[in-house]
Amino acid sequence: EARRLTFVAEVRNNTTSSVRLGSARIAIYNAAGTRIGTRSVYPTADALAPGERTVLTETMPSLIYFSDEPNGFPDGWASWTLTLSATTGQPTAYHDVIIRSKLLALGVGSGGHLTGNGAAVNSLDRQITTVHWWVALYDAAGRLINVGKDSDYLYPEGLAPGDETSFEV
Repeated sequence: EARRLTFVAEVRNNTTSSVRLGSARIAIYNAAGTRIGTRSVYPTADALAPGERTVLTETMPSLIYFSDEPNGFPDGWASWTLTLSATTGQPTAYHDVIIRSKLLALGVGSGGHLTGNGAAVNSLDRQITTVHWWVALYDAAGRLINVGKDSDYLYPEGLAPGDETSFEV
């Protein structure tokens, strides 16, 4: 019963225009190619400038899922596909976007977990109140290995354009 399956993917905007990401679904297949389940997933950013990338993760079982989705470990799974919709256009104030950040240190924290520390600047032209950081780990060939997320960083007074802050993941 302790079996868990986590899907990790990277989405890149390789176009010359900004894009807004829409709905995303993972389809899970068995070895015969039969679909055995689907799950809704959400990228960490839902708007990308040219050249930007974001990640998404989904774990089964999880606390949050739709009633028409399986939530146990998908026995017999062999492969999966990701379908994502996107439209060309500038992000609105309601889109989750990427701000400039830099990972300054990566190490082993308490309990043997990897920890990352860094700094970020609000590079937007508006004040923000909630920030999430994700650290993506890649192997030497540039393949995505895994991602880690911090807890929500809330700024009750806001993080003004140009303000700097630190983070830990």
